[in-house]
Amino acid sequence: MEFYQLNEEEIDRYVETKEPMDKAGAYGIQGYGKIFIKSIKGDYFNVVGFPVAKFYQKMKKNKIPLPFPKNSD
Repeated sequence: MEFYQLNEEEIDRYVETKEPMDKAGAYGIQGYGKIFIKSIKGDYFNVVGFPVAKFYQKMKKNKIPLPFPKNSD
């Protein structure tokens, strides 16, 4: 994760939202913190949690059925 340089006002205003107070790394990529992110190296879902797309690809490779029903039309 790489962030843009923040000035004092940006930091103060972000802290005032209280969003960083319950986050590992003190930012939330799903919330206000996303406006400060310059780049992500790796999978977005590693930042927010479980790497869903990578897991699905492994399921497909191992011929595990999709986790949703087939269209009956």
